[in-house]
Amino acid sequence: MLNADFFPAFYQTNLWVEKVLNEWVKDENQYRLLQEALAKLKYDFFEDKMAPALVGPMMVYQAIKGELDEPLFILAAAHTFFYASLDLFDDIEDHELEPRIWKELGFESAINVGNSLLFLSLMTLDYLTSFPQLLELKQLFIQTGWHLSVGQQRDIFSRSQSFLPV
Repeated sequence: MLNADFFPAFYQTNLWVEKVLNEWVKDENQYRLLQEALAKLKYDFFEDKMAPALVGPMMVYQAIKGELDEPLFILAAAHTFFYASLDLFDDIEDHELEPRIWKELGFESAINVGNSLLFLSLMTLDYLTSFPQLLELKQLFIQTGWHLSVGQQRDIFSRSQSFLPV
């Protein structure tokens, strides 16, 4: 497995993902749907994608500092929720919802899960209690989401070849 070197970071990140889910998610059906959305990223990791999304923050951090620590796993968990949200929204907008469960429950459920993942990403950042730049970090998540939404809207418009009247 090519990603074997990243498995310890992947494992620690997923421990934090589970911790956050167990703290905030009290509905079994919502938990199962959130896991369905996160499964795509986990699958990518085990399929040896070159730079799997779930370990992106750790790869950057190791390149700069070298040591992995608890705050980084929290940040990686927040990144995991954020990335899974964006990935799910992209699949909805591109009409590429794959797992059968989304087809059965409809895109409305997928949108709700995408929103839940987005909010979980921001709530996960609150575990970084000793991080002095927490507000700036949250702002970066929000701004990144905004820019990605703008880009996705351009993609949607380019496919439809229609524009809103001025």
